[in-house]
Parts: sequence; structure tokens; C-alpha cells
Amino acid sequence: MAGFFGRLFSKRSAKDGSRSASKAKALFTSKGEVQLEPKAKGQPASVDARAAQIQATKTQIRYWQIRWHDLFDADQSLIAAGEFERPAPLPEREDLDFRLIFGLRQAELATREACFAPFPNGEEMAARFDQFLTSPLELLSEQEARAGVAEIAQMLPAMDPHEEVNFAKITVIDCDTQEGMDALRKTDNLTYTLENTPVHPYGSQNSTAVAARVFLTEPLYASAGNYYHLRDWVTGAMFDPRWDALQGILYRL
Repeated sequence: MAGFFGRLFSKRSAKDGSRSASKAKALFTSKGEVQLEPKAKGQPASVDARAAQIQATKTQIRYWQIRWHDLFDADQSLIAAGEFERPAPLPEREDLDFRLIFGLRQAELATREACFAPFPNGEEMAARFDQFLTSPLELLSEQEARAGVAEIAQMLPAMDPHEEVNFAKITVIDCDTQEGMDALRKTDNLTYTLENTPVHPYGSQNSTAVAARVFLTEPLYASAGNYYHLRDWVTGAMFDPRWDALQGILYRL
């Protein structure tokens, strides 16, 4: 992991009309892995307990899936668009439920708020998602981006990462070039260093929050143009404050 930050900064031209300018930004890729249960340190849970946990997660996800479809059925913006009809039967897998995945950002504010309401700290998550949809891209200078990384360098050791990160050298790249895109593809999310730690969401004892993160992954990933940063920032409101603070900086960068 040491030294991978040297390829993380890039200048980016946004494709969305409301997020259109280009300046130095810090971009972090994400593996976006989805698990149905948190990993815990120490002795593994029994097979029966793990199976029960997985089934409970699936049951929660199915409940939210049906609830969202019911909300979408009454959303006038989605009805007017004519592209978000309710599938019958509903997909068995939430990550293949394209109505929910692509309809969330098109839904009205009241619908989005109701969608987030059942989740832990759902009101805050709805507010963050609305901020993403309604705010122009925050442009950071190279100096501001480097300052954000300095914040991360200060807070990360307290989270007990399992690998050391070398913050000594940061290289600015332009991801609009082939060279920049190639460098970006080789980067990894520094939250990899927090996997299997109590700070990581999948180390949380809040099974509802873990299930909610799984359920929200695809809608938020699609809403952000196939980047996981929005998912991590929005759902960070459900987890350890240190993780949440880190995701706030990563999202800004």
C-alpha cells in the first residue's frame, strides 16, 4: 500500500451540467465490495448464527425493496417520466432491481426522504443525498486537495489501520488524459487499510445499518455516475464517527 497515494490526485471535467468545471481534485477509487454480514475479530460465529444473520439481512432488504417500490408507485415525477414502471415480479436481488437503482435520483424530494426514513439516521442520509443532487461540484485547488490529505494523514493512525500508508509524496495527475486514467485505474481506496477493524462498517454491531449499506450501494453508486464515494459518505452517517469524518473528507476530495 505504501506510496499508492502518489497517483490519486487528478484534474477532472465533470459530465453533469451542474457539475461542470475542472480543477485539481483528489479522487479515490473504491472496490465497492458488498457483504451480507460484518466481519468480526476473534472467534467466527457458528454456522447457524451466520446463516440466521444472513437471512435476517435478506429479510430486511426485501422489506425495504417493497417499500421503495410502493413509494415509487405514487411519485409523480417517476410516473411522468414513463421509464420507471414497477416490475412484476420484483427482482429477487436488490442489486438487479433497476427501477430502484436508477429511479432514486429522479424521484421527488418527499419520496427520497421517505425512502431513507426507515434507516438508522435516515434523515441525515436523505439530507446528504439531496445536497449531492442540488449542489454544484465543489472545486478544489491543488493546495486545498493536499490540505485534505493532510487531515486524513492526521486522523488515520487513530483508527488502527492494518497497513501503513505513505503520505510523503503526492503526485497531481490529469484524469482526462490516457495517462491519468491509467494511473487512476491502478489506485485503491485507502479504506482498504481499515477492513476487519471495528471502525469499518462491516465491523459494526448494528446489523440494520450494515444491511442498509448493502441495500443502498447500487442506487447511490449509480446516482454518482458509477463511483462509490457518494455511498460511503451518505451511509457514513450510520457508523463510527471517525469513519464518517473520514468519508466526509474523501467525498470532498
